[in-house]
Amino acid sequence: MRNLSFNALLLVLLILTLASGSAFSQSGKDSTSKIKKDDPDKVSLMVYPFAFYSPETEFAFGLGGVIGFNLSSKKQNPKLSSVTGSGYYTTNSQYSFTFTPELYIGQKETRVWGKIAYDKAIDKYYGTGNNVSEFDSADYLQNNFTISALVQTRVFDDRLKVGASFERRDLKMKDKQKNPFLTENLVTGSNGGATQGIGITASWDSRDDVNFPSTGGFYEFFSTYFFKKLGSDFEYTKYSFDLRRFMNPVKDHVIATQAYLLMETKTPPFYDLGLLGGDTKMRGYYTGRFRDRVYYTLQAEYRIPKIFWRLGMIAFAGMGDVAPSVNKITISTVKPTYGLGLRFRFDELAKLDLRMDIGIGKGTTGVYFGAKQTF
Repeated sequence: MRNLSFNALLLVLLILTLASGSAFSQSGKDSTSKIKKDDPDKVSLMVYPFAFYSPETEFAFGLGGVIGFNLSSKKQNPKLSSVTGSGYYTTNSQYSFTFTPELYIGQKETRVWGKIAYDKAIDKYYGTGNNVSEFDSADYLQNNFTISALVQTRVFDDRLKVGASFERRDLKMKDKQKNPFLTENLVTGSNGGATQGIGITASWDSRDDVNFPSTGGFYEFFSTYFFKKLGSDFEYTKYSFDLRRFMNPVKDHVIATQAYLLMETKTPPFYDLGLLGGDTKMRGYYTGRFRDRVYYTLQAEYRIPKIFWRLGMIAFAGMGDVAPSVNKITISTVKPTYGLGLRFRFDELAKLDLRMDIGIGKGTTGVYFGAKQTF
């Protein structure tokens, strides 16, 4: 979700969330309290409306949803599958649709993850690097279609999975407007184009729960190769490391930590560089405000799942930056982020939450709304 300009809208989103919790959950009733934990066929469904405002989108309104279910054959502590989706339309004719399944199938709990997204949006490009300045003509209009998928299956140990990944992105530059980097073709990808890559992936997952882990860890590695022979307009390689750890210090309280590193070789298009900001990492910064071939973040959350009724809250803090290469990382340009969030537990059994966060960065803020935890 894009950064919002008015933090007061958090109250509006909260009201919408609570309303949707009673109006759009299963049969409009508190069904989860009556579900037994040994019920493998239980399906949870939540649909929620939302609205927001930003200078780029103006007023936007949309609908989101998440469904949770079990495809695992394990009888003890099965990993629950989920499918999330959302879409919105804005008063200046922008729109975005996202569909994200995450499935754990069979006795081996083979992991199948995917994401399909399509949007028509005004985006911003301020240049590449960790110290670029804002300017008024950074806007450009794009149509963007993305499809990503991975399949991982168990190897040797229940916690170890290896597999393959696929990524395709088509960006059409609808209007460069007055962005000087794009109108003068000063950057790779200034006319849009396609990226298509295949890769290998491995993960070690010792979490006690997928949707709300309180102990264990999740460690994942990606290596994706983009070649013209595969249908990509650009040739480069992308590596990523995602390291998460969860601790349970008091009752149901959780300390969650994450370290993330993205590295790219050669010359990726400007829209597929590491983009600092967004709704899961470096909250508070506009997505892509800073970008480069290396992007790293460190963050921690303190999660309290229940304050009263089904409402919980989190506090988070972190840091991150971009750089042209690992040996060019500089401490002096590191950006901070911190903030608070609310959680609404709409499914107690599956531990599925709706979330709202206020993120504060260096001279910038953002409000974010979505389903499930940020990491």
